[in-house]
Amino acid sequence: MERWLTVVFDALRRNRELALELAMCGRLIKGYGETHARGKANFLRILDTLYVTPAIHSDSERAAAIRGARGAALADPEGDKLEQSLATHGIAPLIKTKPIVWHKHGRAA
Repeated sequence: MERWLTVVFDALRRNRELALELAMCGRLIKGYGETHARGKANFLRILDTLYVTPAIHSDSERAAAIRGARGAALADPEGDKLEQSLATHGIAPLIKTKPIVWHKHGRAA
């Protein structure tokens, strides 16, 4: 939360529209457990790709990109639409990994 507020106030010094869009990203973090973890991951993905390391240089274009990415993340909590939205700005998709699970197989005697 502290990072989010710091970013919003930093953006407010530059552009009100950008600050508003960043503030609205707080809607992504809700619930508990997996829902909370996915929302937080989507929030950080938007923050890190469109604000901290921006692919877009204009603050008003960046605000619009954040608005679109936030809408995509809210529409699809799994993150697929978010990645599609980020790709339109030249951001490489996040590689999702799955853990390897080993199973013992019984041998016939």
